[in-house]
Amino acid sequence: MARLIWLILFVFPGVIWGQTIHISTTRDTICAGSSVTFASSITGTLTPHYMWSVNSVIAGTDSPIFTSSAIADKDTIRCKVTNLAGDTVFAVSNNVVITVDTMPNAGIIEGLDIVCQHASILLTDSVAGGIWSAENNNATISSGVVTGVRIIYGFDYLVWSSYDSIFYTVTNSCGSSKASKLIEIHPLPNASFFLGTPASLIYSLCLGADATIDAGAGYTHLLYSTYGHAVPDFFNQNVHGVSAGTEILVAVDDNYCGVDTYRMTLPVYTVPEIFPILLPSNEICVGESITLSDSSKGVLDWYSNKYGKIVGWTGLLTGLTPGLDTITLRSSNQCGATYADTVITILPPGLISVNDSLCIGKAVELSNDYPGGIWGSTNRAIASVDQNGNLLGYVSDTVTLNYSIGNCTVSKKISLHPLPNPIAGNAGVCLNSSVSLSETTKPGTWSSEDENIAAIGSTGKVYGINAGSTTINFTNKYGCISSLEFSVNPLPPIINGISDVCIEHGIYLSNNVNGGKWSNRDSAITLIDSMSGYVTGVGSGQDVITYTLPTGCYTASYIKSEYCYEELDIYPNPVNNILSLQVDTLIYNKIRLIDIVGQEVIHLLIKESFTKIDVHLLPHGIYYLEIEGRNKKYLRKIVKE
Repeated sequence: MARLIWLILFVFPGVIWGQTIHISTTRDTICAGSSVTFASSITGTLTPHYMWSVNSVIAGTDSPIFTSSAIADKDTIRCKVTNLAGDTVFAVSNNVVITVDTMPNAGIIEGLDIVCQHASILLTDSVAGGIWSAENNNATISSGVVTGVRIIYGFDYLVWSSYDSIFYTVTNSCGSSKASKLIEIHPLPNASFFLGTPASLIYSLCLGADATIDAGAGYTHLLYSTYGHAVPDFFNQNVHGVSAGTEILVAVDDNYCGVDTYRMTLPVYTVPEIFPILLPSNEICVGESITLSDSSKGVLDWYSNKYGKIVGWTGLLTGLTPGLDTITLRSSNQCGATYADTVITILPPGLISVNDSLCIGKAVELSNDYPGGIWGSTNRAIASVDQNGNLLGYVSDTVTLNYSIGNCTVSKKISLHPLPNPIAGNAGVCLNSSVSLSETTKPGTWSSEDENIAAIGSTGKVYGINAGSTTINFTNKYGCISSLEFSVNPLPPIINGISDVCIEHGIYLSNNVNGGKWSNRDSAITLIDSMSGYVTGVGSGQDVITYTLPTGCYTASYIKSEYCYEELDIYPNPVNNILSLQVDTLIYNKIRLIDIVGQEVIHLLIKESFTKIDVHLLPHGIYYLEIEGRNKKYLRKIVKE
């Protein structure tokens, strides 16, 4: 401590120990030309006298605050406290060293001022620490590398040059400095054009015609022809067709960024030349076909004016009707059309009208649109044709048929196939029943000509739908048919009569359809006459009575046989003159006497319980006495002697 005091006294003679002063500033770094303020703080009781110095040169007195705008970099600021005379120093402050910054200087941007689209150049600046930027989107820059961009109207190319400003900015505490350089972005060469308009492009040219040139999005400096078939007039913006041939138009675009070339192939056409029509023959028959030809170029179209049919672009001519036909050839392209004519004679006959595939053993009538010709067969052992056109096949084979009128003959090759074998099985079935038919020919298909009458399945099983007749067909793989006339027979209607019979007595049953036969199932219960339908009760029980038509179709009914209480008395039996009856008039009200063939010979109404019937005039034989009531019928066999 003694040495420190000695040092202060040695440096600042006259310093009186016991007072201190400290100076400070709000910032110790300033920009050149800026003012800075220093403030002092002092301890002690003496009246202070301030003496401020800059680099030991007095710069201000008698103020605890010192402000100056003339401070230079590394200047040292200090303050002393003295008496008023200045000959005694009470205290010396600390030193404050000020750093003074200058305004930044961005320097000069060095490098090229032209860049091509999608290419790059390098810019530099001697001042370090700056930041690169571009003014707009025509170019980009990164680390001094400038790339030309400039996308216009959505397309990635340029037609004209564009510009962008490149900046290099240096910044410090005193501010920023910006250096700039104007960069020109040059387009890449783009040689392109088209002919016509965007809505109607032209891909070929006629001799002597013009086509408008549209540069489109390109910028073409030069357009020329390769062969001279089409000559461009760039001043008038068109191409003129000079001679027929294939031209190649070449467009060239060159600029600072290079050279681009575009080529277009342009055919130049003339109206097509037409040559005489070539005919294999100047006569054809109706139904015959020939192919016409021609060496003309262009799109060929053929026309027949009346009697023939010609396919428009092939030249295939077919005779339709006899006569002189004019054939016209049209040769055309986009530049026009030329025509040529020729005459051809079409002679009869026409085509033979018959299927290509026929069945043997079945007569077929042939026809032709032109009568009077002669029919023929190349092999009469296979098939014969008479002069009326009736064809009959004998053998499964192929044969050629001919029809001739004069020198014209038309032919047709046909195939003959065997008929299926005859259909085997019952040719009839009852309504709502089925029957199976068979055919030994394989393969084949079954069909019914009227499925409302009968339907047939794939196996030959026939189902009766409605009463009537239809034809059942079996068709083999060649389309040949074997047929069977088939009947669906109706069922007889329900059996008429009462459903009860007394044992040892009888009743009559009947049906509205005649010609059938009666039968029963159990002769221990009933007996029935097969012709008359008379049922006799034999034993107790229920029996089935069946009425069957000659077709085999039948209907059935149940009948009950049992012992009955005698509600009436008939005598004598056998009878000669008078047959007496005693009946209950509350049950029965009518009497009928029927002969053996079913004819009624006597009919009486029962009015009294005792009734007599005179039968002496009746022939001898067997009769049936039927006594009938509201809900009951009684039948007794009577013998007339």
